[in-house]
Amino acid sequence: MDGDHRTAGGPHRPFCPLPTLGAGRRPGWGLLYATLLYVLLGFLFPRATRLRLFLGSLGWCVAVELLQLTPLPLQLAQSLPILRLVLGTSFAVLDLFAYVAGAALAWTVDGLIRRTRAHAQAAREL
Repeated sequence: MDGDHRTAGGPHRPFCPLPTLGAGRRPGWGLLYATLLYVLLGFLFPRATRLRLFLGSLGWCVAVELLQLTPLPLQLAQSLPILRLVLGTSFAVLDLFAYVAGAALAWTVDGLIRRTRAHAQAAREL
């Protein structure tokens, strides 16, 4: 089972169902990262508008991606490995598209949830 590439995602790599785009790039992670940031900002700032949450999550993602053009994220990840998950280590233009998609997905779902709540509250008031 040690060399079974079908179930383990390859040797020394955890299984991941997200598709890759060359060099191990997984745009799904960028989508999930931006969505997670939108939700986190929503918890931290519950009165923020959807637009502010969208711009905040997208702004953070783009800033982190641009920071990857410098050696700083790699140096920080070497001293504190958990930062590799937060800051990444290498720039990829495709990640920017994934961030936009993730923030837009979160914005859309948030709008549907808010609309459903508003309709339910209006129905209760009748």
